[in-house]
Amino acid sequence: MTGSGSVRAERPAAGTEAQAAALLGWLTDPDAPRLCLVTGGPRTGKSALLAWFAAYGARSGGRSGGRFGARTGGRSGPRRKRAARTAVPLADQSALGAAWTIADRLGVVARTPGELIHVLATTETRRATLLLPDLHAAAEPDALAELCAELAGLGRIRLVVETRTGTPSHALLTTCRATVVDLGGETEDGRGGGGRKTVRDFGEPEEPEGSGETRKTVGGVRDPGVAREAGRTGGAGEAGTAGGAGQTEGASGDFRASGDAAEAPEPQAAGEPAQPRDPGAPGPRARTGAARSRPGAEVSGVEPSDPAGRSQAGAEVSGVEPSDPAGRSEPPAEARSSDRFDNLGRSQPLAHATGLGRSDPDRRSRPHAGTPALDPADPVSVCRADPRRVTTAYVADAENDHGGLRAAWLRAGQSLSRDQDPATRALVLRAALGDGADPRLRPALEELAAGEPWRVRWSRVRGDLTPPWPGPVTALAAIGDRLLVAGPNGTVRPLDPADATPAGEPLTSPAGRVEALAPTPDGSVLLLDERGRLHTVRGPAPRPPYLDRLTAAVTATLTRHPGTALAAISGSVVVGDRLGSVHAFGLTGIHQAAPHSGRVTAVTAVETPAPFLCSGGLDGTVRRWVPGQDPHPEPIAERRTPVVALAASPTSQGPALAIAWADGLVELRLLEAEDRLFFRPGPPVRAVTLSEDGGVVVGMDEALIRLDRAPHEA
Repeated sequence: MTGSGSVRAERPAAGTEAQAAALLGWLTDPDAPRLCLVTGGPRTGKSALLAWFAAYGARSGGRSGGRFGARTGGRSGPRRKRAARTAVPLADQSALGAAWTIADRLGVVARTPGELIHVLATTETRRATLLLPDLHAAAEPDALAELCAELAGLGRIRLVVETRTGTPSHALLTTCRATVVDLGGETEDGRGGGGRKTVRDFGEPEEPEGSGETRKTVGGVRDPGVAREAGRTGGAGEAGTAGGAGQTEGASGDFRASGDAAEAPEPQAAGEPAQPRDPGAPGPRARTGAARSRPGAEVSGVEPSDPAGRSQAGAEVSGVEPSDPAGRSEPPAEARSSDRFDNLGRSQPLAHATGLGRSDPDRRSRPHAGTPALDPADPVSVCRADPRRVTTAYVADAENDHGGLRAAWLRAGQSLSRDQDPATRALVLRAALGDGADPRLRPALEELAAGEPWRVRWSRVRGDLTPPWPGPVTALAAIGDRLLVAGPNGTVRPLDPADATPAGEPLTSPAGRVEALAPTPDGSVLLLDERGRLHTVRGPAPRPPYLDRLTAAVTATLTRHPGTALAAISGSVVVGDRLGSVHAFGLTGIHQAAPHSGRVTAVTAVETPAPFLCSGGLDGTVRRWVPGQDPHPEPIAERRTPVVALAASPTSQGPALAIAWADGLVELRLLEAEDRLFFRPGPPVRAVTLSEDGGVVVGMDEALIRLDRAPHEA
């Protein structure tokens, strides 16, 4: 690595330079298909090429698109912001497990592959290029090929998929419009591979071998200088040459260290603190030298390749864009470049353990030394195992629920699939258990999660009977000793926050779907419906006339100008709108501020001696505002994902603020102590509130859970 940390001088493995140039040309061509297939026979350097592509130019800018050897000196203008290159290894993956991992990398939440497609089609996501190695080694290669085709068809993200010539999954993807970089070699049936480059549309017949079109070639591959020409991809690479593809895939080319190499943790996601490793969990081991990166040389002065044929990669690669330099709520995940390279994938024998997948002598998915056997009915084994193994085992065995562990895992799978300590995984799994689960599971999971900062007070999931699950949640609020749970049908159910048992008759209103709840001091409840209109459900006590006049005025205003968020405080009703403004309607007039760019998604009022408001928006910021004053210039929290819900409450340690983010993260902050706790339940979070005694209640489509701070954290 050079002193500046630049990787622009690095070169691909010998014999794959033309294919590497074709990959970079595809990446910088705005008219290219969204799907690129890196294909060839076994041990032709496919994975090594993807490993180089993942690392090359990851921190470079300029207008050359990162082409090795491209001249950038003398050019002016700002550097173009690059989309993140995010690796999702497919070896031993099921389609469900891969969908969870892809969703997590892209900062969205999806419970199924179909939901992932829907979310990406309807949500603005971060720019990214997905690198998907080892499709042929997946547990469900055909289902994953269909998922890749659907993702590419969205046109929003780019995908580079490593396939093996002659496999059914490869045949499926070649029916899509795709750029094909073919490294040649033998196919699965032993026939010679191609080396031809082609771009085809969906359903378009394959280009005939004897095409009369004349093209300039370099080493059997079309001239990489015609990077913008439609139809240009890669060609046949030299296999078995010194420093060539034949050896790189066996070293670091498959996005992981081979043999007994390290199983290093992935970089911590932005916005979450590093979690301590459980002392009983298998620790990281030293990587073999074959997995280390080394700097390359400029094209004008090529440095001799590594005699072992190792790939030359070493750039920092991350699925998350750089964090805010102020380090507010999204601290950077720092790691050495070679660590990041190894972290791109972890090899564990999922298909080997479950009997799934293709029989392939070239696959390096054998168990590492010391890898514990997976027992799908043992909660400790499940929490300590590679989550890919667990997901594939549960997908393959739909007949056995393993005492409720399988249902809980599939309910919270996206969170459980993240790289984390077994204790954190045990906490999430405990929160996802239903009331029909084996009674021995809860104490076992609670013991494993004893060191976590949270305790699960109770959880209610779809199908629970004692007490009954209250239904899908769209909004939450706490009023005195009651918890109010609103659903999509307009019903608001009062529950006891101690155990989620019903605490009275449901409240009825003409609101339809309730988007926000705001209890008032007199016991009434204000509701904001899906059209942004205000409704009032009166409490048992008589209501002062001035409050009736206030709510009537706000109701009339929202009829003309719909609201998007709602809160109430003594003598005031607070409303957010779609333009980023917050309006505080009071007895003496109205105060307004515009703290957000884009729609306001949540507001909450903090009843303290000096009351203030907090608002969250589609812009990913949470801001503090005292009506009548300018909003604080610095946000309380800021991440690259929208805010879903807010709730605030006074505590003995100062005001507490709960934040629900669109990527599934729940955060609790003590505003005066700079203390933060995090939790990811797995499914999309719809609402959050704080109980009178400090509990955090999280509402989702299929679950309602309450978390309390652990005694050592209180």
